[in-house]
Amino acid sequence: MLKRKLSAFWETNKILFACAALPALIMLAVYFGRGVFPVGNHSVLALDLNAQYIYYYEAFRQAVWEGKSILYSWSQSLSGEMIGIFGYYLASPFMIIYLLFPKGLIVEALLVVTLLKAASLGASFAFFLRRTTKLSDLPLLIMSTLYALMAYTVVQAMNPMWIDAVILLPLIALGLQYFIDEGKFALFFVTLTLALFINYYIGYMLCIYCILHFLYYYFAKPRDGGWKTFVAKGAGFAGLGILCVLAACVMLLPIYLSLQNGKLDFSDPDYSLSLRFSLFNLLPKLLFDSYDSVNVQGMPFIYCGTLTLFLVPAFFCAPGISIRKKAATAGLITVLFAIMNISILDIGMHGFRIPNWLNYRYSFVFSFVLLNAAAHGFDHLQEIPRDKFIKTYGFLLIFVALIQLSQFEYIDNFTCIWISILLISLYALFLCLASNPLNATRFTQVLALIVVAELTANTALLLQDIHTEVVFSDRTTYVPF
Repeated sequence: MLKRKLSAFWETNKILFACAALPALIMLAVYFGRGVFPVGNHSVLALDLNAQYIYYYEAFRQAVWEGKSILYSWSQSLSGEMIGIFGYYLASPFMIIYLLFPKGLIVEALLVVTLLKAASLGASFAFFLRRTTKLSDLPLLIMSTLYALMAYTVVQAMNPMWIDAVILLPLIALGLQYFIDEGKFALFFVTLTLALFINYYIGYMLCIYCILHFLYYYFAKPRDGGWKTFVAKGAGFAGLGILCVLAACVMLLPIYLSLQNGKLDFSDPDYSLSLRFSLFNLLPKLLFDSYDSVNVQGMPFIYCGTLTLFLVPAFFCAPGISIRKKAATAGLITVLFAIMNISILDIGMHGFRIPNWLNYRYSFVFSFVLLNAAAHGFDHLQEIPRDKFIKTYGFLLIFVALIQLSQFEYIDNFTCIWISILLISLYALFLCLASNPLNATRFTQVLALIVVAELTANTALLLQDIHTEVVFSDRTTYVPF
């Protein structure tokens, strides 16, 4: 009986395991290609991960295995409380991995955690799409890998404590949709509470996004009861959100007291109204190898695959998708763009503090919305006339040509412009072929191969761009010390 149950579980969920394995294997191949230990002497340590976090992980390991305290440290300057550091850096369930490795291999534990988080990203988004779309296994694998290896997750791998929120976002959104549709609240309550517990900072951003997602999803489908039902659901959602915050207060209250010791005084925001960037300046960030910077001038990391540039328009062109859903999605994209662009909203999203480098720390929600729309476009691929793909292809070629003419400093003519043109051409061709039901399976397989090649190359280029700007340290700069 146990064997039959395990066999049935595997058959039901093997696609989720595949969606977890593929991004992790791509990341591992890229790291090994860069000579990360044991292939070479390089490591995944960069910026604050190299200067701060790795020492916090060591302190956590010492607290568990060597009897030191996780609440108070004698190694922090002239000593001090540790709960603030724990709540921001060390509350992730993935911290268990550091306990399984010997002290001399803590950098390798970090590599394993990075790969496990990539796997969790793929599995989480695949689970969300399996419950919200009718995508078959191969499109599910494509979309989940696009989510796991979008620019935000690759670049912010140097801030591992933020990635947990990106893993939980699809589950939080799914739980919220369950609550709106069926009144079920368990998944939303558990996942949002966990997000707030793991990292209050990105958890705060998720709380704001939950309000937007509630409005988007509620109005995306017609519902009985009119405004009375909306007010009732809204009140239930607000009450549930408050319960999540209260449940997480076991972590939030000590952190709040810790922040009173001076951390909140490090920023003096300018609340004058201004725009962060022009629309056209943001659009290049949707392209392959569009890394600019992680410093204070950096733009949002919103790249989530060239295929998405075809599938989002496909979503808006699909006859089988309601006008309400298209309007709600367009509204959500517009609001998120406004939050990134309008200075006061951007500051508010960052907890009314100006980020010290690594701007737009919530930009993963923008990529999530694009990929969600793209997945629904993929789901309705056979409904879309080929001329729509041809028109999108022409528009994207003009778009890339204009970006080249604008001569952005961070745009490389070969990797960004010409490879983008090649990818756009390939996707246009094979989407036209895959839109025919008779050829769908064969050409979707080709699409999957192109996506894997694109994401592998983009991940490698992003890591090289990061190394050029802030440098990945060699393993020997940390381990002997």
